[in-house]
Amino acid sequence: RDKLVTGVQTCALPIWDFFTVLLRTAEFAHVEEDAVATIGSDPQLTVKADYRITRLPAVATRGPENVFLFLERNGSCLPAALISALADNGINSVEFCDVAPQPPSVPGYELRSVTGTTPCELAVQLLDVLAVKLDRNRIVSGSMGENAESRFSIRVDGYFENDGKKFILSCNDNDSYNYTLFRLLQLEGYGIIQLGDKDDFATVADKILTVLRYPHSFGRHDFTHDRYTVSALGFRVTRLGPVSGRMLIIDRPVDPAFAELLQWER
Repeated sequence: RDKLVTGVQTCALPIWDFFTVLLRTAEFAHVEEDAVATIGSDPQLTVKADYRITRLPAVATRGPENVFLFLERNGSCLPAALISALADNGINSVEFCDVAPQPPSVPGYELRSVTGTTPCELAVQLLDVLAVKLDRNRIVSGSMGENAESRFSIRVDGYFENDGKKFILSCNDNDSYNYTLFRLLQLEGYGIIQLGDKDDFATVADKILTVLRYPHSFGRHDFTHDRYTVSALGFRVTRLGPVSGRMLIIDRPVDPAFAELLQWER
């Protein structure tokens, strides 16, 4: 009773000072102000709470319980995906808010994964992510030169069209004969995406995005909000054409909670 009275008497204090006194009075096992939790490595989620409360359960067989306390800052509650991500990592959440979070008027970033083990697999998966229809093992015909009557045919690893232009995907850069034919096709207006045997995710993606003229940047991107930051290494892409939108493309599996949080990015 005396502890409760002491807490109530602090109501004239600013809200953060009030909660600091109240939580210390409650004699929890541990109270930490301005607490931070880090979830994952890449992508990584960093969450900031006003307080972390550690309390000991009544049942001795259970371990300590961690609770993040969020005080109202802008009146809006946290996204459900953030609460879920904390819970999945052993942290319960308590909020003082009364307004459901409102999604942005413009869709945020779509988080997509490309995890192929070879350059060709990476390319095929990336084109699928970009909603580009790829025709595998297509036979393409061309002329041996300007005004030449002789023609040739070649089987290519992939063929697709984008924005009114024809493109060829080649997964092997060691064939000198095909190299010559590709140059002839290039003179006829074909775009050539030539992959090397040792090309990694960053190299393959940059080649394709550059040829397609999609605005993109590779590096570590931080999407920071008042309460949390999502950080990931990958390509930030503006997708063009009939299926437009912003994307973050990475080469690791996608955590659904991270993907949902990026949908809130403005």
